[in-house]
Amino acid sequence: MSQSLKGLLLAAEKQSDRTINVLGHDFPVRRLTAARLAEFEQEQKNASDQNSGDAANRAAAGLVLESLLDESGQPMSATTTVDELLQAKSPASINSAMSELLKLNFMAEGASTKAKKK
Repeated sequence: MSQSLKGLLLAAEKQSDRTINVLGHDFPVRRLTAARLAEFEQEQKNASDQNSGDAANRAAAGLVLESLLDESGQPMSATTTVDELLQAKSPASINSAMSELLKLNFMAEGASTKAKKK
């Protein structure tokens, strides 16, 4: 075996080709790691504890940008800032996209009706 079992266990998951219709368009997407999703949940909790809609919107926008992929398969967060997304889209649109992306992240592979194979 060329790779250790630990190496196989910790290797990044292969992403299936998925698209999701959010923000008025079909975008290719990726699932986020469990650690990143836990970080997002903490950001949302902190925003709620501070009663900060701005912090909640920023966390949601960040999750959206990390999940949506550009034409070369890289996360949109590499080329688009949270501030740019917040300037272009409404909080309702961003939160709707976030909700769909969270569903995709937490449901079993093949269970999604919104996300579809390319």
